[in-house]
Amino acid sequence: MIRLMAIVLSINLLVACGNGGDSSGAEANPLTVFMPTAGSSSHQAIQEITNIDGAALLFGDIYEAGNLNSTHMSCRIASCAVNFSPVADPVTFDLANNFPNLSFLSTPLVNANSRITNSVNVDGATFARGILTGTIEDTPLEFQTFTGWLDGNIFGAVQISIGEADNQRYRFTSYTVGVPAGSDPGGTGSATWEGIAVASIKANRNFIRGDATITVGNLADGDADVDLLFDNWRTINNQTISDVAAVSYDARLDGKFGYFESSIRDEQVEGWFYGANHEGVGGFFNTVDITGAFGGIRR
Repeated sequence: MIRLMAIVLSINLLVACGNGGDSSGAEANPLTVFMPTAGSSSHQAIQEITNIDGAALLFGDIYEAGNLNSTHMSCRIASCAVNFSPVADPVTFDLANNFPNLSFLSTPLVNANSRITNSVNVDGATFARGILTGTIEDTPLEFQTFTGWLDGNIFGAVQISIGEADNQRYRFTSYTVGVPAGSDPGGTGSATWEGIAVASIKANRNFIRGDATITVGNLADGDADVDLLFDNWRTINNQTISDVAAVSYDARLDGKFGYFESSIRDEQVEGWFYGANHEGVGGFFNTVDITGAFGGIRR
């Protein structure tokens, strides 16, 4: 179950990487300068991971601001489908998206336009942002994504805008991509994976990033607790944030396939371990305030 905790503010500001309109007079932030997706180095780097044999997509549900109730995303490991009003037919997300974009939207859009930023390396992870716009059934849609990736693992937070500019509705989801280990991490004692979380604040639709720590306390227990902590939140300009609390979960391994989730679905956290030696971990989470995703490497 989720527990909101007091956030510990970082006193270390890292390499600048920014949020739109928040550059504080510095030179143009790489994460605010968009260009065509096709052929970009950022998208090519992500495709190297999605093209790995056995790579799979795990998507979270669709959430609204101020509401823990979700629209369930129907997933079949590599392909996920969801309905959101007023679009009548299901919208599909897939690794083999028809129009290259960081949201992995596969359903074709009319007048589709996909843009992406250059990548930025911070804290051992790489980040990029993407925007995809177009229409379905005459309904304007915009998908904004803040994506990070580590060795063999992609994780992203997605904001979905539905409708005309003067009557927009907003939805939030997140995902992880990698090659599932297919088994629980074994051994004795405990193990920790450290990495990065990316998220979207629902109230103002700002993207943020933080630290991710995932710990399995008893590797010998096939039904062991998985403790997750996401904290030290910063804007994508590396400015510390005082009004977003640390987030923690107590999830459990499924006992067989290296998958874990919390006991309360609406306060959602789900994930799985990656690689033959469980060297990676990734997943997604949701609270009433933020929706995000995470990736980590075994330490």
